[in-house]
Amino acid sequence: MSKKGLFERAGKSFVRWGVFFLLSMLFTGGSILPAYAKEGGDNRTISKVIVSENGQTVVEETFTSEDGKEVCDTTESLPGVEDNLKALKEIPFSYNTNTADITFTRVKEWYYILQCSYNGDEFYTCCTFYSGWDEEYTSNVEFILCNSGSYTYRMYAFTDKESMKDISKAVAKSKDISFKYTKPDKALSKAKLTLEIKNNELWVTWDRVGHAYQYAVEATSDQGGFVYYNDDNNSLNLKSFFFNTGVKYQVYVRALPENVNEYYHSESDKSEYFSVDENGKFTIESQPGVVEPNGIGLNYDSLTLQKGETRKVTATVTPDNAKDKTVKWVTGNSAVATVDQNGNVKAVAAGATTLSATTSNGISKSIPVKVIVNPTSISLNKTSATIYFGETLALTPTLVPSDVTEKTITWTSSNTDVATVNNGKVKAKNKGGTTTITAKTANGLTAACNITVLADNTPGNIFADIKADSWMYKPAKAVYEKGYMTGKGMLEGRVIFDPNSNMDRSQFVTALYSMDGKSAVMYVQKFSDVKESAWYAKAVTWASNNGIVAGNPDGTFGVNGKATREQMALMFYKYAVYKGYDVSVKASTSLDGYSDAKKVDSWALTAIKWAVERGIISGKGNASTGFQIDPIGKATRVECAAMMNKFSEVYAGAPKMGIEDIEEPLALPEEETWDVPVPGDETEDVIIDEEDTEDEDASPEDGKDAEAEETDSEEETAADIEE
Repeated sequence: MSKKGLFERAGKSFVRWGVFFLLSMLFTGGSILPAYAKEGGDNRTISKVIVSENGQTVVEETFTSEDGKEVCDTTESLPGVEDNLKALKEIPFSYNTNTADITFTRVKEWYYILQCSYNGDEFYTCCTFYSGWDEEYTSNVEFILCNSGSYTYRMYAFTDKESMKDISKAVAKSKDISFKYTKPDKALSKAKLTLEIKNNELWVTWDRVGHAYQYAVEATSDQGGFVYYNDDNNSLNLKSFFFNTGVKYQVYVRALPENVNEYYHSESDKSEYFSVDENGKFTIESQPGVVEPNGIGLNYDSLTLQKGETRKVTATVTPDNAKDKTVKWVTGNSAVATVDQNGNVKAVAAGATTLSATTSNGISKSIPVKVIVNPTSISLNKTSATIYFGETLALTPTLVPSDVTEKTITWTSSNTDVATVNNGKVKAKNKGGTTTITAKTANGLTAACNITVLADNTPGNIFADIKADSWMYKPAKAVYEKGYMTGKGMLEGRVIFDPNSNMDRSQFVTALYSMDGKSAVMYVQKFSDVKESAWYAKAVTWASNNGIVAGNPDGTFGVNGKATREQMALMFYKYAVYKGYDVSVKASTSLDGYSDAKKVDSWALTAIKWAVERGIISGKGNASTGFQIDPIGKATRVECAAMMNKFSEVYAGAPKMGIEDIEEPLALPEEETWDVPVPGDETEDVIIDEEDTEDEDASPEDGKDAEAEETDSEEETAADIEE
């Protein structure tokens, strides 16, 4: 046997905090005598030990906890008789402050008492030892360190156990050893504890905790209990211990570190109550008002986490009075996501897994977990581009980082009249202009490409939005170059004519006024919606003075009203009358060839026949589908240009406006419509002579809608028509 004796750490299996606990079991046939607690308060007896040999009591001690604070007490304080003991032989004695071990050497005597003084108080007996071991003996006395403070230890030796009752009969003593102790302030984690009966044996089982050096199993009741130390196992059979019949006990377990200054690793909750009858039969009872968990819920139905993100998930164990609400957390794939025992889930890598929470009695709840990787940036293969009517352009996005999982991109065009986009494929419409194509990720990142749409890339084409080989090109070019109609701006050095937009009444009379040479006119307010400062004021005054327009019954001109085809025909007719041109209509002229002839208003019938007879209007459609006048259809800018060209051809004789190649009546292939294939949008338009800037202090941008009110159409009367 080694110098450290029977209780050396490598081989000890019972005592760590006081040999007297083991002695009680050894000398009483393997049982622990009943213990008794002090009365009052919430005192809990840890142990009351009776060290005996041949059934005779030597020393009695009690260690209690008052209001949750451990203190040390004793039923016997042996008086110190210092004067008689000063000359005693010295016992070699030492104390290890890291492990709370005392070590002393026998001096041939058989019985020893360890006394302790706390914060300078009177010495009291805290432990007794029965000799019989090696000369050098080590024992752990951690249990004495109840609270932080100053401690002093000393040891006495006696020749027999009877002498131990009188300190003055000591035959040897040690020197005093003093030290300070600070109790660690560390919250204890909970270790799971299970109590069950197997073959009428009562077993307590607990979870091992880390690298715990030893486990202390404590049994408590209102009549005391015991402490048992277990080195090697995580279970203990309580059948071999003595319990008073009819008394309700509980047990709990503490995991102890090797270094006393680390305090406990963990402490379990108390078990259910148990008792034993006179026949030694054990019974386990639930704690009053406490039940087993019957359900568990989580505060998420599913989790979607960004890589690197941490999210706390909370579990709710039911019912509220469940005995044990501890939960064990686990993920199905720790390579995707991990979780700690506080429910903090951390996304590790892209993928899918599950998160599960399980109660102490095995009830589980699982939810799906998805780890995503959002892009941190997006870029396009082009930031600007020019394309032509009908062409397409593919835009390719690049996402960073390379392991992005959320690749959904939403594409938008800021002007769908110019170009549309579908999954990065840009298609130019038949309208010149600019638009911005934007790609947006699911997490809000954007990249953009500025698109310019032109009609074509034909050299010499002056228009950005009319193809050089289109029927629209020549009439539009003619009126633009003569200054009868202006464009709506420039794009890549080309004119934006906007051929398919509708014309306002004010715009049309301005075009007629320009074609007439813009003679001088004195403004006179004849219509409530035409102010002198308006850019169209002189044109409207000129048209009114010369009987070309009469206005509406409510006294307005309807400056912003969209001109219909029959209104435009009537104003051309009246302009011809004003100019003194022949406006006679042959009796044989008929509209029977047009399917919608009956839709022509009576006040416009003569003007429509005149325009049809002279080829100024030929109608829409083709031989297969039939032809229509479309009298109430909104007139477009390119229709106006075509009518002005035809009017000039009819009444000016030889072509002089670049219309010599236009076949009468501007006949087109059967599959196309006349005047304009597809009417444009309802965008307001302004037509103004570029040279008339001094007299008309407005521009298409400055004065378009100033002082104007919207009307639907001009209600001309039969009296306005000169037959």
